[in-house]
Amino acid sequence: MAPGAPSSSPSSILAALLFSSLVLSLAQAIVVYTDREVHGAVGSRVTLHCSFWSSEWVSDDISFTWRYQPEGGRDAISTPVLYAMLDHSRSTKAASEKKSKGLGESRKDKK
Repeated sequence: MAPGAPSSSPSSILAALLFSSLVLSLAQAIVVYTDREVHGAVGSRVTLHCSFWSSEWVSDDISFTWRYQPEGGRDAISTPVLYAMLDHSRSTKAASEKKSKGLGESRKDKK
C-alpha cells in the first residue's frame, strides 16, 4: 500500500458499517397522509385530520410540526400542533398505523 493511501482493512470497514447502522437507525421515517389543502380564516381554529404509517413502533409522545404557505405567499410558516390524539385501537398489524387529529390556531404575526 502506498504511503498516505486510505486504509481499507476489514476492521475499519466493520467499524464504519457499525457506526452508520447505529446513526441511521435513529432516523426512522413516518409517512403522513392528509388533505392537500385545508382552509381557515385568520384567528380561527383549524382542524387537520391526518393518519400516518410507520414500520417501527411509535410512542404516544410523538408530535408534529406542520408547515403551511399562505395563499399568494412565498415562504412556508411553521406552526406546532396544539393537540394531537393517537388512536391505537386499530393497530393490529406489526406495523404501526395510527390516526391523529391536529388542532391549531392560525394567527397573523404582528410586526
